[in-house]
Amino acid sequence: MEISQILQAALEHNASDAHIVAGQTPTLRIAARLHTLDMCVVSRQWVRHALERLAPVDTLHAFDEHGHAAFTAETPGLGRFRVHAIRQRGAVSLSIRPIPHAAPTLDALGLRDALEPLTRLSDGLVLITGAAGSGRSTTLAAMAHEINARDDLRILTIEDPVEHVLTPARCSIVQRELGRDTPTLAAALRDAARHDADVLIVNDVEDDAAAELIAAGESGRLCLAGVRGVGAGRAVARLINAAPEHAREDAREAVAASLRAVVRQRLTPTQDGAAMRCAAETLTIDDEARDCIA
Repeated sequence: MEISQILQAALEHNASDAHIVAGQTPTLRIAARLHTLDMCVVSRQWVRHALERLAPVDTLHAFDEHGHAAFTAETPGLGRFRVHAIRQRGAVSLSIRPIPHAAPTLDALGLRDALEPLTRLSDGLVLITGAAGSGRSTTLAAMAHEINARDDLRILTIEDPVEHVLTPARCSIVQRELGRDTPTLAAALRDAARHDADVLIVNDVEDDAAAELIAAGESGRLCLAGVRGVGAGRAVARLINAAPEHAREDAREAVAASLRAVVRQRLTPTQDGAAMRCAAETLTIDDEARDCIA
């Protein structure tokens, strides 16, 4: 059995993820439910070999040192996949997510009415929130696609890893990958200010880069950022509370001034249970909301 057979099965069944664990039979997540493939149990050596087939050499070295790695892999004839590898019980465990060939669109996600107006903002901070696996990166890619098709601007993305490769249409596009193109998110956010970007897109903001994200939101460019969280209030609080205690009041005022909207999203099964769809709600920040934040 080859890793390509599991990837092919994931594509054929429209699975959101494939899971491969040493000593177990591979499984697919289809419409939020796990399904065991009609395949044999995979050994520790088999999973390690699969990782070596998929990962670049530098990523393998990072995995061996730290016990985890996230990267994108391109398989001829099948396409691109997002891979997350971790070490468990001394062996390798893989979670693999297919990436659509074409960048997603707001229409395909059913989010045009909710999000298209946000892509027309000229500056400020827009947060896309949701739990892990809720499609934040896909939504951000769709917003980038919308801007790219419509406006003559410069887009800079910071991703971990780069999932959807954006083809320039009307925009100039720079896509940076953490660990490969820049050492840290904080450093990449500081660099963005010198790179003449009109639109800055960050697919996953960590707490240690919150200060730089807040500064980016005040910089006169549009900043779209994914933040893990289950609600608008918690996402905003997480951003503010990541600042040192002595700087928290300044952070609160800066977020109140620059925040334009918070989008909360989650994936829900379709009525027939055959697929997942994105459900989103948008909190537009008005004067009353700014007063609550500040």
